[in-house]
Amino acid sequence: VRVEAARGLVESYCVGKTITKVVATELGGGPRDGLFDDIVFTDKVTKSDIHKAMMGKKVESVHRKGKYLWWRLEEKGNKCSIINFLFHFGMTGAFIIRGVPAIQYMGAKHSSEIWPPRYAKMSVTFNDDTELAFCVPRRIGRIRLRDNVLNVEPVNKLAPDPLYELPTVEEFRTGLQKKATCIKAVLLDQSCVVSGVGN
Repeated sequence: VRVEAARGLVESYCVGKTITKVVATELGGGPRDGLFDDIVFTDKVTKSDIHKAMMGKKVESVHRKGKYLWWRLEEKGNKCSIINFLFHFGMTGAFIIRGVPAIQYMGAKHSSEIWPPRYAKMSVTFNDDTELAFCVPRRIGRIRLRDNVLNVEPVNKLAPDPLYELPTVEEFRTGLQKKATCIKAVLLDQSCVVSGVGN
């Protein structure tokens, strides 16, 4: 629910807009303020890589499968130059858009009133001055760069997402039989029956 709500937020406020500014260091006055978070940004991606991949690109679309969400970015007028920013929120991550009430979920307190928000790992400004921050207080969220999200890990290992690919009864039964454990463990395993189920 939380990641789907975030997908809708980005779709409403960012799709079709061009990125004019990227800050890939922590903002908001937290203990890591001003530092690049090489735990949240994975695969040895650098601050320079992030800037190069985003600046001047248009958010063409936003997608979700399970607990993963990605922005499909393209160079203005160049549909051959596509990059995907893949986000995983962890337990406390969120997108915050300046001036838009923040999505609240299970005790994770985020606010769009104080800018930049605390624990913002990345801030993006668009051509109409919309500002978005990716906030991850506990550093268990992730940002990855991918050319093709659906054909590489982690997304290619996910079971169907029930909002988009409802499994048949037979597929559901087969998924449940993949592991000899309690049903909760099977449902929480994002690769067995369905993806996106949380605790």
